[in-house]
Formats: sequence, structure tokens, C-alpha cells
Amino acid sequence: MALFAIWQGGAADGAALAVAAHVVPERVFSHRLETAQGAWNLWAASCASHFYRADAQVWIDPDGGACIIHGLIWRTGSAALIDARDIADLLDAPGARLPDDMAGEYAIARLHIDGTLEAFGDPAGLQQLFHAKDGHPILANRAGFVAALLGGRGPDRDCALWLGTIGYRIGGTELNASRTTPESPELQVLPEVDNHPNAEADRRLGRALATLEGVAE
Repeated sequence: MALFAIWQGGAADGAALAVAAHVVPERVFSHRLETAQGAWNLWAASCASHFYRADAQVWIDPDGGACIIHGLIWRTGSAALIDARDIADLLDAPGARLPDDMAGEYAIARLHIDGTLEAFGDPAGLQQLFHAKDGHPILANRAGFVAALLGGRGPDRDCALWLGTIGYRIGGTELNASRTTPESPELQVLPEVDNHPNAEADRRLGRALATLEGVAE
């Protein structure tokens, strides 16, 4: 298990995440990653499991990139577990895709040294990702992390109405500051890089999250 958040400036200090994590981690990673498109902050708390060592779930590129996995991912052909370094090698450039023989329940964030952040969950949506409702460049696998970085944990009353009416939330979370990133087997490439092979589909993080929020709601 690796609880994580990755964000750019304009948010509170990552120390607030330690309180919001509600776990006693075996490893804590806290890094400022300088990329070609500015600095990203990474905070992750990982615990060892039957499948992974705590330090196998987060990989830091000395040149400024990173890869974080939460959950469990393997290759069906060989039944080999895939750790964060393996994922980083497979997603070695913006626009790369995982091989077809991958399975599991997972949330993954891959930051490239050019500043492109790619984040996605398993196709079944068993592990989720969250972003800031107001467009701040924040991505996390816990809704509370987004709220903690923005300094507020006010409830989302509109979303709570959906929960009581149909039994589940649509797009939102219990916290007003955060939104669920829609489930998709495709990588969500953030932010835009002009020479990226999928540049037409890419967007700056703020515009992307506004679009995703509209789709989800």
C-alpha cells in the first residue's frame, strides 16, 4: 500500500498529509522534483504487504521523475509482480502504454522528467484517483489528501444528496475540495507537452481537471 499525493505550487505544505494518512507507514517519501515544466512535490507513505516491500512501491528518478503504485499489478503471461521501477521502465516516455498482459487492482502516477504527469487506475476502477475541484494541480489516491493540501475538509453536501438518493456518489467525494477522477483504461496525460505524440488529446492540468469534472458530473 502506498498512499500518495503529487502537486505543484499553491498548496499547503505536505506535512499535513501525514496527519490525513491515518496509517503508520514503514517508509515516507517526500521529494521536490524539478522538471522541464516546473517543480512537482511528491509525498508518499508506503507499507509493506505480502506482495511488495515498502520501498518497491515508489521510485524516484534522480533526473527529476518518479513513479508510484498503490495496489497490486502483475503480468498474466508470467505471473510476475510489477513494482514501481518496472512501471517506470514500461512507461519510459509520455504517451507510452502498458502491455496488454497487465492485470490487477491499482492506481499509478508516472511523472516524466519533462514535467508530464500520467495517472490512471485499473480498468475496473477498484483503486481511485482524486483531483482538486478548483483546478489546483493536485493528484492523490485519497480524497482527504487533496483537502489537506488545500487546507479545508468541508463536506460536499450536493454529493451527499446523491449518496442518499441512489446509494453512491457521482463524480464527487464526501469532501467539497476534491473530485473523483473518472475511471478510464486510458492514461490521463497532464499537463500538455506540445511535442507529445498525443498532444492533441493532452491538456494543461487545470483545463484537464475542469473537463474531467464536467464529464464525471
